[in-house]
Amino acid sequence: FVFQKDEVLKNSFDIFIKTPDYVAAMESIDILLAGVKQTLTNNAEIEQAISDFKELRDGFGKSKPGNIPKNSKIHKAFGTGNKTENIPEALKPFETFIKSQEPSEWIGWQIKGNEYLKLGDNCPYCATPLIGEGQKDTALAVEKEFDATAVGHLNTLKAVIERLGKYLSEKCRVNLQKVTKTKIDLIAAEVSFLTGLKAEIDGMIA
Repeated sequence: FVFQKDEVLKNSFDIFIKTPDYVAAMESIDILLAGVKQTLTNNAEIEQAISDFKELRDGFGKSKPGNIPKNSKIHKAFGTGNKTENIPEALKPFETFIKSQEPSEWIGWQIKGNEYLKLGDNCPYCATPLIGEGQKDTALAVEKEFDATAVGHLNTLKAVIERLGKYLSEKCRVNLQKVTKTKIDLIAAEVSFLTGLKAEIDGMIA
């Protein structure tokens, strides 16, 4: 044998251990581990789905069968119509902000400036004169139409519903889309659908 510092024979691993049987065995282990990794990935997806279903269920608050409390996140978000999807004509100049990823933060920020509008006719943020007809009223109208907290609930619940879409039937997805984009107060049939959905979720993750 040729003496090597760390091994008696050079490339002894390749000669004595890395045999065809060894290689085949390692390939089998790799395949098995790939399955385990896939299972772990799927489990992560399942955990996310369960978390989303719980968040949607909790959005109903402490509701009774067939009823959605007015103080629940669901009612605050969709009970009186989705105003972020149906922006009043007077507020169209703010559409980019209202339909942004975090509209509730912008709405809260915009509303905070209203108290300073009482001090004069300039924009409290950029000092631009609001002397055109209706300009000041338009700035004040955001607070009249939108509640930052309600819009925050709406945005969160919409994201949850979108993630859960692949687990729901086509009919359920269509009904949810109608509810989340409605222009007016929820009608009896829509309330019935939502409370029925909550009952199904309760039964699934109880």
